[in-house]
Parts: sequence; C-alpha cells; structure tokens
Amino acid sequence: QFEIVTDTEVLNFKAIAGELDCQERHINLMNYPLLVEGAEKGGYRIILWPGDGGADAGMMFNQNAGQQEGADDHMKAVGEFLRNVEFRQALSIAINRDEIWKSAFLEFGEPRQMAPMPWSKYYEPDMEKVWIEFDPDKANQMLDALGLDKRDADGFRLGPDGQPLDILIEAVQLFGPWVDTAQLVNSHWNDVGIKSSVKVEERTLYYTRMAAGEQQVAVWNTGGNGKVLIYPYWTMPYASASRIGPLSGIWYQSGGTQGVEPTGDLRKVLDLFDEAKMTIDMAKQDELAKEIFRINLRNLWTIGTIGGTPLEQGVVVVKNNFRNVPESTPERHVHNEDSVHTPSNVPPCQYFFKQG
Repeated sequence: QFEIVTDTEVLNFKAIAGELDCQERHINLMNYPLLVEGAEKGGYRIILWPGDGGADAGMMFNQNAGQQEGADDHMKAVGEFLRNVEFRQALSIAINRDEIWKSAFLEFGEPRQMAPMPWSKYYEPDMEKVWIEFDPDKANQMLDALGLDKRDADGFRLGPDGQPLDILIEAVQLFGPWVDTAQLVNSHWNDVGIKSSVKVEERTLYYTRMAAGEQQVAVWNTGGNGKVLIYPYWTMPYASASRIGPLSGIWYQSGGTQGVEPTGDLRKVLDLFDEAKMTIDMAKQDELAKEIFRINLRNLWTIGTIGGTPLEQGVVVVKNNFRNVPESTPERHVHNEDSVHTPSNVPPCQYFFKQG
C-alpha cells in the first residue's frame, strides 16, 4: 500500500520513523545521516542505488531565453549571453564543485560534467572532466574578454545596456540538494561578478515557466543519459520539458509549426537523433549517440556539478522483513535508471514479506 502524503518532508519523517516498508523515490539524500542513525530502532536497512544520469544537479541554460513572447530588451540581452558558449565555459570554471560535493552532496558521487557514467557504452575517457577545474581567475579573464569588464558599485558586471546581468536560477525543493547546489552556484557566480539569484518554486509553476520559455537557468538532473536515444530530453531540444531549449522542443514536436526553430549545434543534435532512429545498425546508433554527447560537452548547454550519486531514486529505505530488493548495483546493472522508471526494472513483482 502507498499512503499519499502532503509533501516530501512528511514522507522522509515516516521513513526515518520506520513506518514505510520500501521507499526509494523522494528519499532526501541530505537525510542520510538521520536514516543511518534510526535504522536499528526503525527496523530497516538502507540500500544505495547509484544513478547513471551523470549530472545530479545540472545547471541547464535555456537557449531560448529572451526568445519568448513578451521578452523585453534586457531579457533578450541576457539571453544572448546564455547562448554564448564562452560565457557558459567561464561560469562552469567559476563553480567550486569540491565545496558542493562536500557541503550539498555529503561527499556522495563525484565532481563531474554532464556526461555518461563510465559503465555506459557511450562513455569516452575524460569526457566528464571538461571545464570542471575551479579557476575563478581564468573565469574573470574570459568574462572581461566578452565585454563584461565594466562593473557597478556592488561589483556586478554590466551588460551592453548598462544594467547588471541578473540571471535567475530556478529550482524545486524536491530532490535532495538541488536548492543547496543552486545557492552555492549562485554564490560562486556572484564572486566573479555575475549577478544572479535563486528562486525556489512549486513544481507546477516551475514546469509552466519552463514550457513558456521563461526560465534562464534551471536545476534538474540528467536521468537516463545511458539511454539517450530512448530518453533524449537532457541532450537536445526534444520537447517542452527539455530545459536547454523548451521552445525549440515545441518546434520539434510540432513538426516546425510552433515554437522557435533551433540553429547550429542545437539543430544538429536533433538531426543526429533522427538519423539514429532510422538506422538498424547498432554500431552506427552508438556512434551517433556518442556524437550527441560530444556536441553537448562542446557547448555546455548543461553545466554539471556532481554526478554518480544515489539521488532521486537511489537512497532506498527497506524494512528488514521486506526481501528480494537488490542490495548491490554492479556497474553493468544500474538499478537507479530514470529511463526505465526505477524501481520497475528490479522488479517489484518479486519482492516479498519474510514471515516470522
């Protein structure tokens, strides 16, 4: 039986109290120390299922920002910078991932860029290390070179219109350390003179703003990267739920009758995806998928922070008499996999209660 609760905090309190037989979704990673402390008294065990998404709190840059209906001149100017790859590269190396790893993720996972995990057939050596070295001095130099060398009295960089770039980072209070990560990234960007702020939203509003193309930088995880040709939302403007280009996603889904037509590499990844869907040559499909990831890493539409953690569906609280829930996650069988709707793949139909 599943009990409907009012919010994730209530769910987590029930888990810590030992009131749930088996729960994986929305168990907050930040509650891990409390879960460990209460395990004996609550009569449960904790299982960790690392995911394969590659970026468990990705900073997703909307390539349609400023292109939505009603955007004013300042929003359009900010959008131009969000579409500038050198700007995204500078902001990537301005992030202190080690601080995020220790503070927000309790040293689970590893600092990395948005890329497949090493056990994925799409993985290539060192692809997760692109533009992740913390180097605020270089970031400052790059931002100066982009014409953002003038600052206001508070030290924030001024755009071409003489106003500070005021980037809004939007997050939902649902999956563990997303808000904490957003706030740390916000601080790191402020340190190099980029004025930004964090807005925590209810999920429905978050999705409404996303589909309207109104978001600038959105926090989410890149679930299912190992199945990019099945679950393509994170690597291309596939639909309105593709945070890197929701209006272009609408264009793609409508056959070009609505939304904003993508150009350059944003269009190329869609062409590669369409080509992969049409070929029956598995080796060719794999190579096309790898190229999609190479293009993503070249563009940094999503800036990764930490990946490979048991986020979202990976911290599993299981009563001691509830059995046949997989206890380990061999690299060739990742249980926390968004594209196959974990825990369906484990499979739950073979769970059982041990009597006595």
